[in-house]
Amino acid sequence: MTSQNRIVSSEADAASSETDAPRHVRMPGSFSIRVYLLALILVVLLPALIFSGALLIRMSATQNRAFERAYIAATHSIAELVDRDVSSMLATLSVTSTSTALDDGDMRLFQKRARSTLADRDANLMVLDGRFDQLMNTRFDYGTKLPKAAHTDAARKALKSNWPVVSNLFYDADAGRWAFNVAMPVEAAKGPARVLVLTRYASTFATTLSTQQVPKGWKSALVDGTRTVIASSGGSDATGRPFYIPFDKGLSSGFTHVMYRDTDYQIVVQPSDITGWSIVSWAPTASVRAPLNRSLAWLVFGGIFIAFLAVTAAFFIARIMSGSVRHLTRQAERLGAGETVEARDQSITEFTLVSQALAQAAHERKNAEGEIRFLMREVAHRSKNQLTVIQAMLNQTAKLSDTKEEFAEAFRKRVAGLARSTDLMISNATQGVDLATLVADQIETFRPSEPERVVIAGPEIRLDAQSAQVLGMAIHELATNAAKYGAFAGAEGLVEVTWTLEDETVRFDWRERQVPISAVPERKGFGSVVLERILGISLGAELERTMHDDGIEWVFLVSVDKLRDGIDRRI
Repeated sequence: MTSQNRIVSSEADAASSETDAPRHVRMPGSFSIRVYLLALILVVLLPALIFSGALLIRMSATQNRAFERAYIAATHSIAELVDRDVSSMLATLSVTSTSTALDDGDMRLFQKRARSTLADRDANLMVLDGRFDQLMNTRFDYGTKLPKAAHTDAARKALKSNWPVVSNLFYDADAGRWAFNVAMPVEAAKGPARVLVLTRYASTFATTLSTQQVPKGWKSALVDGTRTVIASSGGSDATGRPFYIPFDKGLSSGFTHVMYRDTDYQIVVQPSDITGWSIVSWAPTASVRAPLNRSLAWLVFGGIFIAFLAVTAAFFIARIMSGSVRHLTRQAERLGAGETVEARDQSITEFTLVSQALAQAAHERKNAEGEIRFLMREVAHRSKNQLTVIQAMLNQTAKLSDTKEEFAEAFRKRVAGLARSTDLMISNATQGVDLATLVADQIETFRPSEPERVVIAGPEIRLDAQSAQVLGMAIHELATNAAKYGAFAGAEGLVEVTWTLEDETVRFDWRERQVPISAVPERKGFGSVVLERILGISLGAELERTMHDDGIEWVFLVSVDKLRDGIDRRI
């Protein structure tokens, strides 16, 4: 082989090696166990969190609507209390206006009766004439010179409209307090019309607002027509000040949002039906939504915490699974390398089963490799034996053949007989070759047409491959000699092949009958060599050759262990 040819051959071998090497085909979307566990956690956790969040928001919206109705109801309740107090003042004025002392102009008596009526109330009553000068004031004793009346706007409107009027908030300098007036025109029976003015103080409504239950975070205030605070649930500091959150007049009633100084407020406005005032309840939207925001925050942080725990657990589980997978990978590599693999308990039952399967596969591979090596040695041994037999056949046939044609014919038949023995040996390798089948197969080529001229009888005996090959060659040579010189050469010859089993020894008997002794050649042929040498050496057989008057007889004794070595004994 030239150098170029060697290079080409080496390249071809390398290409063949690359082709035969296992290929790793990475499937699209192939990820580690950690990724799949994380995906499983997300698939389970995210929908639950999303559903919980949506449910929480929906419940919060429902709760907010309920709160809105509660805020409106609470504000309306305050407005009713204010209207009730003012209505009580109007009733007082109405009753007082019917006094005969007022009609008669007896202010001393009228003052006395008015003080008695207002004894349990923090209020004052004035009587103004048409020029709005004071005729009587329960704050001063009768006969005291009364000052010019202040804050007469409500009285002027009442006299002009002939209808009761409630004033806005004003500061009563005489009392040093914030107050308001309720003015009612009175048509006297004698003299000009007069106006009764009942003055009360803002602190009266402060008690009303403070005793009302309003939702946490909410405040309420009573404001007059100029948006001035009359009373507030937050305390008296706001009284007399403008309400700090401006709202349009269009917000006559109901629930709305107002933005003031970058802060969003929720406001409920309930106007008074009698006074022209308004009750306002308000709260920053942030404080109203704080419970929902806290719940959402708990949901988010709780979800994050649960997700963290789940991811941590998934990490450790994946670590355990990855360790088991790596161990299984090493087992598979040892299996591929033909090394011993021991089963190992894994943290996951299924992986333990895989480990046991790999160990079992390694054990079976070891056994299979041992069987293959045994078969290879057996094939080599049998090949050597067959070559030795063929060589002996060749040498002996050459010595006994006078012509090339005779040599070719004799050698061909002997090789054919050897081939038949080999076929039987291969087809019955596991259970052994049946001796009767072997005898019939080797005689078949030489068997005469009359079936009664061949007798084959004996118990069932199974032969191993080596003894079947040797014994088959011996029977073939005996049949060949019978065809040339013995029972098969004439028209009346008979061959009896029998065997018996006695004390673990097989007695094999080849007997030819009705054969003239003069036909038997004097020199030893190949058959004699096979019988004497191969049978004696290979099987340890004891041979006996007897020449009877009517034919030859071969008897040999072989131990049954020699014939059935390596197979089950079945007789």
